[in-house]
Amino acid sequence: MKISLLLHGLIEFIGAIVLMLYPSFFFLSNYSTESLLLLKMYSILGVTFGAISILLFRDFEFTSFFKKIYLIILAFQIFISFHLFSMYQSEVITHVGPVATHIGVMVILFIGYFKDFNKF
Repeated sequence: MKISLLLHGLIEFIGAIVLMLYPSFFFLSNYSTESLLLLKMYSILGVTFGAISILLFRDFEFTSFFKKIYLIILAFQIFISFHLFSMYQSEVITHVGPVATHIGVMVILFIGYFKDFNKF
């Protein structure tokens, strides 16, 4: 579970920085100003979630508090995966890479959770 938090933090942090600096890498380049502002807000959220995961990795203990935060991060990945998939289906996202990345991180978090399920 601890390694899952580190992987989530690094992937989320790097992806958010790339999204902030080069949004057309993930999305169509004909977005409006409002869309660009929302992309920047999401990238700030991604950097924040990545930093929280890395801090949790550093101080991780098997307590109910850490379990709840871990499940919140897992739920975030599930919701973002579904939302990105719907954006891919409506052709807002040019390729399936962001969807696959979030689903992959979600699977990593699921594996980490069920691997250490009995330690709580």
